[in-house]
Amino acid sequence: MTPEEIKRIVEEKRAIHSPKSAKSKGKSGMSEAWDYLADMIAGVLVGLLMGYWIDIWFGTKPIMLVLCMILGSASGIMMMMRKVNKHSTTDTLNPDLDQENGT
Repeated sequence: MTPEEIKRIVEEKRAIHSPKSAKSKGKSGMSEAWDYLADMIAGVLVGLLMGYWIDIWFGTKPIMLVLCMILGSASGIMMMMRKVNKHSTTDTLNPDLDQENGT
């Protein structure tokens, strides 16, 4: 590979991870917030439904409902944190971002 080819490949990779290309994907901050909220609600609802079903199955009325709701909330929080960490690591991998902000 020649230095020109390497430079071209590096520029292509930087263009992929640039904030301009992230905006072109159409994912705004509000849509990400709704996505995080949906993950949280889904985790809680799945936990509630599983706990309710287990309580009916074994006859242990509120115990499994509460336990599974707590586990569902924890899984919802974990899903949100994974998405937040994934989003923040793509920002730290972009060296041009610091130059644009002047820091």
